[in-house]
Amino acid sequence: MRFEARPALDQAAWTAARSTSADIFEDAGSAAHLRGATQQNRVHAWGRFLTFLDLEGALDREVPPETRPTRERIGAWIRLMRPMQCASTTQRMLL
Repeated sequence: MRFEARPALDQAAWTAARSTSADIFEDAGSAAHLRGATQQNRVHAWGRFLTFLDLEGALDREVPPETRPTRERIGAWIRLMRPMQCASTTQRMLL
């Protein structure tokens, strides 16, 4: 799922995670220290997960992003990827 098509809460969470500050006393976002390529990989992986949820009819755009990756949903996503011959390392990276 493209970034622009994602729920507003997901977009806001990612923007906050990438935030930086020139003020050393102000906290940076949790992903601010990551290189650009790593940030892009995380954006892509989360987009794949959101697409999966959307196709399953399980994407609730009004709930916080951190509530979406449940044990059941992650298990279902992995079961979906296995027939695609998605290696376990790739599966873990996408999580």
